[in-house]
Amino acid sequence: MNIRIFFLIFIISFFSTSCSQDEATQKELVEIKQLLIEINQKLGDDQQKTTTTNTGAIDNYQANFGFREKGADIDELNKIILPENPSQKQVKDYIRKIGVVSAKQRSYSERDPQVYLLSQIGNENLELLLKANLNHQSKFYAIPAITDLVEAKDKDLILKYLPFNKDLVKVVIQNNWEKDAKLILYNELREVPHYLPTEWIRAITNLEESCIYDDLKQYLILGSNKSWTYETIKMLPDIELEDAIFEAWQNAKREKWSRTSFAPIALAHGHSDAFPIIIESLDSAPNDHDAVRHPRKHILQYTYARGSNDDLRNWYSENKDNLEFDKEKGKYISTK
Repeated sequence: MNIRIFFLIFIISFFSTSCSQDEATQKELVEIKQLLIEINQKLGDDQQKTTTTNTGAIDNYQANFGFREKGADIDELNKIILPENPSQKQVKDYIRKIGVVSAKQRSYSERDPQVYLLSQIGNENLELLLKANLNHQSKFYAIPAITDLVEAKDKDLILKYLPFNKDLVKVVIQNNWEKDAKLILYNELREVPHYLPTEWIRAITNLEESCIYDDLKQYLILGSNKSWTYETIKMLPDIELEDAIFEAWQNAKREKWSRTSFAPIALAHGHSDAFPIIIESLDSAPNDHDAVRHPRKHILQYTYARGSNDDLRNWYSENKDNLEFDKEKGKYISTK
């Protein structure tokens, strides 16, 4: 990691371990985070290029790996047996075998047998599952299995592994351990991450502490799941989001999925440059993940335009240069 970036992140983490920061310190931290916006975006762009390059190789590998189209391989999973009174080595081997079989499928459900199979290791072996080197597929099944296995006495154990497996935040919420996890939750957010599980943000909002609002806004601006973050934090008492929404929208426009998912939010807050993205999605298929979902609904909600998709397109073409947002009515009005 670039030394300058590491130093900036260290400063943020050092001064951000509680909600007792004075106003001057808060202002300095916000300025530092603003500096990190451009750095983070540049790193994200570079990572995107690398990911795109690697995806083709991964797809080619998967094509030769015999992936199952229909999900869990019941026959193979039935062959995996956990011995009675297993040793730790046998438990580790059992978890590994489940992971190997799971790696061959493309669809997943928490109703798949892997959740039950993993839960059979018992609470006494919970830490073996927590520190197992799981592949992506196994991680999907591990969290619901851990949720089944965990007991009140395991709180410290879950918090110990939470920074290294952020999906464990689901277990934290399930057991109402947000206050106990607060320091971890806040510190991870304040390190300006590109991605956190939506549940991580929900766990923080459950605490309803205004001292973390600026950090939540920064994550809305920088994070990859902007629309989900917005939906999670928008109901916090007295949070002011207009400036953060503007900056988040400027960043979202740089990436296709973020652009289409955040466009309705931008439109609802008076950013008329979201219109073209929504208009372009009018005739898209319901399963087109690169298009705005329910585009007609958004246009009808925030304008007085009516009619067919062609009518809506024509209305926008005629009025796009003369639209103003009436906040009281929540509508875009043509001024010509």
